[in-house]
Amino acid sequence: MGKNWTATEDMELMRLVRKYGRQWNVIASHMKDRTASQVLARWEKCLDPIIVKGPFTEAEDDLIREYVKENGPQNWPRITSFLPNRSPKQCRERWFNHLDPAVVKHAWTPEEDETIFRNYLKLGSKWSVIAKLIPGRTDNAIKNRWNSSISKRISTNSNHKEILLPDRSKKRKAADVPKKIITKFDTPTDVPFEPFSESTLLSPSRLNSPAPPIPGFNSTPGAFGGLITPIALDNSPVANLQCVAFAKF
Repeated sequence: MGKNWTATEDMELMRLVRKYGRQWNVIASHMKDRTASQVLARWEKCLDPIIVKGPFTEAEDDLIREYVKENGPQNWPRITSFLPNRSPKQCRERWFNHLDPAVVKHAWTPEEDETIFRNYLKLGSKWSVIAKLIPGRTDNAIKNRWNSSISKRISTNSNHKEILLPDRSKKRKAADVPKKIITKFDTPTDVPFEPFSESTLLSPSRLNSPAPPIPGFNSTPGAFGGLITPIALDNSPVANLQCVAFAKF
C-alpha cells in the first residue's frame, strides 16, 4: 500500500498535469516514490476538477447500462466519451457493485459469512478470489462485509481454534414482534366482588394476603407477560467514501 499523499504532492501533481496532460508515466517519473497508476488514481479520485464525486443520477446509470449492453463490462476507459464527468473507475464500480443484474442485494446469509470467514483465514484479503466462491456478491461487497461485521465476530473456542460467532446485529422480523401490546384491561370476571367496609379493608387476612392478579399480566416481576422485548440495533460502521486530505492510494 502506498504512503499517504501530502498537500505538497497534490500541488506538484496538479502542476505536472497542466504541463504534460494525461501522460501518467511521464508525470510519475517526476514524482518520487509514485507509480503511474498511483498518480492516475489520485488525479481521478480527488484532484480532477471535472470529475463529479456525488451520487450517480438515473440518466448516468442508463448510460452505463447502454455502454455495457454494446461493449460488455470491459474497456472502461472508453466510457469517458459517454460520461466525461465520471472516471472509468467510478463507472466500473457503479456497474459491478450496483447496476449489474447478477449482483445479489438481499441480506447476507450465515452460509455466506462462513464462506468469507473460512476463505479469509486461508487466502487473506484476496476479495476477488473469494468473490468467485459466492455468486452474486462482488469483491467490494465482500470486503465491506468483512470489515463491518465478520471481523468483529471472530472468537476462539476451547481448542484455541478461531470460530465465527452468529450475527446478533440483525433486527427481529416484524412478525416476531407483537402487533398489539395492551389496549385496555379486560373486566376481571374471575375475581369475586367484595363490598368495601372498614372491617374488611383493615382485617388481618386482607392486609397480609397478596393482591389479586390482574388479567393480562404475568405475575413474574418485570416480565409484563413477556410482551416487552429488547430489539438489537445494527451498529455496523459506515464506510467513509469521501476524498479527504492525505488519503491512501
